[in-house]
Amino acid sequence: MSLTTTLQYDNSSLCADYIRDRPKYPSHIISSIVDYIKEGKDTPTSGRFPLAVDVGCGPGVTSTSPLSPYFDKVLGVDISEAQIKEANLHNEFDNIEYK
Repeated sequence: MSLTTTLQYDNSSLCADYIRDRPKYPSHIISSIVDYIKEGKDTPTSGRFPLAVDVGCGPGVTSTSPLSPYFDKVLGVDISEAQIKEANLHNEFDNIEYK
């Protein structure tokens, strides 16, 4: 795989298209993730788990943001600097960090 292919979303105009056109996960997908975690862990008294890491988070709208209510901290990471920049521009949550 060439570097050009790998970084195809490292472009600010493509990031805007991605945010606009990428389908969002239905809420039952996020609920399924949280339910799966609850099966293996005791739910903290706060009702929120300590940390979620979203690898390949893109601009953060698909899963990073929807996970926010269930975790004390959510870390979104992506190889694309442009995607991380977009994620930070649209971040509405105090408990999300993008790198």
